[in-house]
Amino acid sequence: MPSVQPAHAREGPEPESGAAELEIFLAESCGIVSAELRDKLYSHAGRQAVRHVFRVASSLDSMVLGEGQILGQVKASYGAAVGASATGYHLNSLMQAAFHAAKRVRAETSIGEFSVSVSSAAVELAKKIFGGLADKSILIVGSGKMGEVTARHMASCGAKTIRVTNRSHEKAK
Repeated sequence: MPSVQPAHAREGPEPESGAAELEIFLAESCGIVSAELRDKLYSHAGRQAVRHVFRVASSLDSMVLGEGQILGQVKASYGAAVGASATGYHLNSLMQAAFHAAKRVRAETSIGEFSVSVSSAAVELAKKIFGGLADKSILIVGSGKMGEVTARHMASCGAKTIRVTNRSHEKAK
């Protein structure tokens, strides 16, 4: 079985590998020195890569075990790859098997019994710390999907004021 190691445990990805190209793209597009980025990356190969795909799709490798949004994100990413003609027979087969396994995990276990996401966990923690949100002003950093879901959760719990900040003023609106 191929060895699996964090990207920072070696000098860098093999030249001309997909991982090397991705690292270069991330470093250049984010303005980060490749060596500084490398210790934040990891890679899997062979069976470990397959295991990772199944764990992520099934929400077993998530900040909140069983988080339902993860599968949607995996499906969206896969859909984008299919749309860009960046998949082939083996990846398509792997992803279909992972989606099937994720469906079974949710149907045959109690992992999805309680609808929990990072945003709902954050709201529950805020309610516990502050004794409710009815008289609270909330600042949400980031206006992506998670920020939007968090804002909706906060509003449904009666937050007095919700403000959103983002790098882009237009997206924050």
